[in-house]
Amino acid sequence: MVIGNKNTFAFDVAERESKDEWLETDFYNELRIVDIYIAGRSVCCDDNCVFVSQFVISVWHTAEMLKRILDYYSNEDVFFGKSVEEAHKIIQQLKDVKIETLSKYWVSNLLDWGPTTDNIICLLFPLHGKLYLTFEFWRETHQPANEIGQVFGAEVTPYEIIRACEMAIAVLDSGKRFYERK
Repeated sequence: MVIGNKNTFAFDVAERESKDEWLETDFYNELRIVDIYIAGRSVCCDDNCVFVSQFVISVWHTAEMLKRILDYYSNEDVFFGKSVEEAHKIIQQLKDVKIETLSKYWVSNLLDWGPTTDNIICLLFPLHGKLYLTFEFWRETHQPANEIGQVFGAEVTPYEIIRACEMAIAVLDSGKRFYERK
């Protein structure tokens, strides 16, 4: 089931396919295949099997953080005259700066959701009156190798990301366990 728009930001949550009785365990029910798409590309090429409890909580935290940001465009002049790729690389060079300083301008490590997304560096930042969601593959073992360090990105809205996250949570968690734990 595709949630969102694969050309900008989306989840593709696979249906459970259990035909074996031994697979109907609590542990099995905690595992799901989820592909995440940004700019028309799957970013889960190394690992697309999520542990639902952990993944849902991580996605929820991202959606809540994005809801708290009041003005995504207030500091876009930091990247005046830069391309999307240049802005992404500048943020990467500043990754050692205190997070309080970084958060004024952009959201770094946006998809910090565990093994499913730990093969990418993902950022959200304003540029030329628009918001961009960018990522790059960083692992030396990534294939094809020519994509390592290459920046991919799409123009997005905060609503688009938040809505896709909330819908993915509802599908993965069936609206039960996670909401009872909050």
